[in-house]
Amino acid sequence: CQVHAVELRQAVVDVAREYFDLADSPRLKVTIEDARNVLAGLPAGHTGLILADMYSAERMSPIQVQREFIRQCSRVLTDSGWIALNYHRTPDLNGPFFNQLKQEFAVVLAFKSKTNNTVIYGSKKPFELPASTDPHLKSLEEVLPIDWRRLMARVIALS
Repeated sequence: CQVHAVELRQAVVDVAREYFDLADSPRLKVTIEDARNVLAGLPAGHTGLILADMYSAERMSPIQVQREFIRQCSRVLTDSGWIALNYHRTPDLNGPFFNQLKQEFAVVLAFKSKTNNTVIYGSKKPFELPASTDPHLKSLEEVLPIDWRRLMARVIALS
């Protein structure tokens, strides 16, 4: 697995290395650049997962709610790719941003975190969201000790 992290500010990477033990690894590439420029330079179908958590010290970057950003993310994802976007508040479900998400992704989900952020997930490939009562979630809890049933009860399908 290769990870390509894109960060706008070198200072954030420096803090991650000094205080959060971000290590050098041949599997990790860190690029200091505007994410829009990096996306524009990537070929179609290049990656399987995009995690977008674009914030400054004061607020979320408006780039993250632009339809062109979503189009570019969709373009570089594989046919079975996923995107996860962290928002400080839920975007308008009837607005142009959500309409773009629904055009680009077969499945769009939302999850409200304990801190009241909304994480939006988009899957290029259709799938059936497991119910919180799905017995497979109990099996998953034995391998990954998280209360998956409670967690999945908080996931909402938006498309």
